[in-house]
Amino acid sequence: MIHDFKYFRIKAVRITALVGVLLFIAIPNQCHAEESPETESKKISDSKETAAPMDLPTDPSALLSTGNTLLNRGRYERALSCFLPGSALDPAAALGAGLCYWKQGKSAQAAPLLRRAKAAFPDNMDLRNALFEVNKAEIQRLSEKILWTKAQPAKIDIYRQLAALNEENWEYAESARTFACSLSSKPDYYSLIRAGYLYKLAKSYRTAANYYLQAAKVSTSPHFATMWAIDCLLLDNQTQPAEGLLNYLQGKNPGPDLEWYWARLHRAKGNKDEAERTLRALGKFYEKEVRARHDVRNNRLNAAKAYVEGGDPKRGLAMLGRMSAGSTFPDADIDAVRAQYYFENKNYLSAISIYRRYPDSVAMQVSLGGALVN
Repeated sequence: MIHDFKYFRIKAVRITALVGVLLFIAIPNQCHAEESPETESKKISDSKETAAPMDLPTDPSALLSTGNTLLNRGRYERALSCFLPGSALDPAAALGAGLCYWKQGKSAQAAPLLRRAKAAFPDNMDLRNALFEVNKAEIQRLSEKILWTKAQPAKIDIYRQLAALNEENWEYAESARTFACSLSSKPDYYSLIRAGYLYKLAKSYRTAANYYLQAAKVSTSPHFATMWAIDCLLLDNQTQPAEGLLNYLQGKNPGPDLEWYWARLHRAKGNKDEAERTLRALGKFYEKEVRARHDVRNNRLNAAKAYVEGGDPKRGLAMLGRMSAGSTFPDADIDAVRAQYYFENKNYLSAISIYRRYPDSVAMQVSLGGALVN
């Protein structure tokens, strides 16, 4: 009987000790919860947000707005569910999705989306920073590699890779410089044209014109390279050398393609009336070609463009309207002329609505970026 009493006494002590340990563990947790009610509430809220399904809006604008809100709050997975459905068509959605992936450290997924959005948002600093970071490691690696690379073919390849990456990062001046470093002592026609194009992007128009003129010298058909040089000279407001080259081409191979440049030259020199006369004559020339059934669609479009650009804007817009009425689907060529007219006349909303129809057109998306800025 005494032994039984001792046994129950020992058991009671052990149970009491166990209860004490459990209370010791539970009480601090309870006190911690009481001391930090906001933290506990946030945890519960976060848990519910993660677990609960999200009702997304169906309207594309509302979906984009919701995605941007979630992106700014750091809810990247949920933001992606808003951006991804429209990312193939809408550069703004592509931008949002690309930024979400970049924030998550998923560069491989981010890169193509950011590149898709780049043309539409050339001045977006978040996009620039993200794309720069995506490419930064590779640019750094190549910049270091070229220092100890001695074989000339390998160096040329690295310079051209750097040019492509810098072009992608909006570093057009650096892109043009590195590409120029890749040129041999006797560069071929296509390399010179590429150099001219990059310097034009960098807005070094005179240097671009020089490369185009070098290309014209090594080409058996210098006409187009010379016209591209004239284009850059006009952009740089170098009217005298541009006029000299135009007179040279006029003597060699006159034609309507040169008249567009004459109209630009007259405008650059302040001869608005002469520019309008040139464009009206161009419009009539192309309409005559239409009546002769020569390449009807392109000549009709060129006639409308000449009128819209100053020859007779009302007539040109009416022609574009008739052309688009006969088409079931949007016509990029017609819309480009119409959008440019709206843009130049500061009707930016109308221009933007047209540019957004063509998310895969680099030219349209670059113009969209300019219209959005204005």
